[in-house]
Amino acid sequence: GLAHEIRNPLGAIKGAAQFLSPQNLPAETSEFLGIIVEEVDRLNAVVTQFLDYSRPLKQNFAPTDLADVVNRTLKLLSNSLPAAVQLDLKLAEPLPKIQGDPEQLKQVLINLIQNSVQAMPEGGTLSIEVRAPSDVTGWRLSEAPELVEVRVRDTGHGLSGEAKQHIFVPFYTTKEKGTGLGLAICQRIIKSHGGSIGLSSQRDDGTEFVIRLPAIPEPRYEPAVEGTPTPDGTPSPELTPYPANYSELALPPRRREKKRKRA
Repeated sequence: GLAHEIRNPLGAIKGAAQFLSPQNLPAETSEFLGIIVEEVDRLNAVVTQFLDYSRPLKQNFAPTDLADVVNRTLKLLSNSLPAAVQLDLKLAEPLPKIQGDPEQLKQVLINLIQNSVQAMPEGGTLSIEVRAPSDVTGWRLSEAPELVEVRVRDTGHGLSGEAKQHIFVPFYTTKEKGTGLGLAICQRIIKSHGGSIGLSSQRDDGTEFVIRLPAIPEPRYEPAVEGTPTPDGTPSPELTPYPANYSELALPPRRREKKRKRA
């Protein structure tokens, strides 16, 4: 398709630039070759983001531990975090699991963490917290009131009022070479999980992104009102059953609606 037609000449340009030997060229010419390769890589990344945004999401949902996703993401990025950026990680235990696609959630976290690091060119503190808040007042998914929350905060320059209003709008960017699709893709992924993503930011006081995702309801053990006595005379406990629509509650809203329509 179109992406193929764009990437083919880009590959040829990059290959030709890399074929030339920088050591046999004047310093200024060698520098220009480096710029060519760098810009070709950037355009390839832009094409990839366009494809990611335009394609339907292919998701593999399963019970997922968000703390584990955060740990694996940080391990992946550990070598690229600047020495001047200090990491402050808080993982609450125990955490309920969510119904999600670990790879797509990792993609969201990579984007948020990289944005935070870029907002602190002179260094600072990157804070990541995963918790299950006890107060879920205002949580829109009343059928599954428990939720898991991820907070990613930096101590960078913050965002202006205009930027805060448009930050999730496709193609809006505050970066010199940004595409404006990274956070739009993040929002799309989180919404497909039945969750929400928002931010708070003040100029020169950093930015915090907050992700909220519905937790999978947990069964509860309660004594039966009229349990059948065991041989030693002790009433046997019974497991309080899952709600009748449990299999639906564990799914994101769009999948839940599709299942109801098929029924």
